[in-house]
Amino acid sequence: MATDTTKPVAPELWPEGRWTSNPRVTMATSLGNIVVELQPNSAPLTVVNFLAYTNTGFYKSLLFHRVIPGFVAQGGGYFSGLTQKDPFYDAIP
Repeated sequence: MATDTTKPVAPELWPEGRWTSNPRVTMATSLGNIVVELQPNSAPLTVVNFLAYTNTGFYKSLLFHRVIPGFVAQGGGYFSGLTQKDPFYDAIP
């Protein structure tokens, strides 16, 4: 059986209109869970892109590579050892 190497198609923003609730995503980490509430009416393309990556399991086994207490926790692109994971989709505008 051949491996499918076709790059996934970037998510589309549809249907038109406003979201009636803010989706929440729970990130399970080795130090506990983090719940993030997304703001699709303020950043619709970012939310759709993040949910597409989340729903495909892209973030599994990745690490937070930059943490500044009280300011930022950045992650999603690296495995342990700082080996970069290639994105599924092209960058959003």
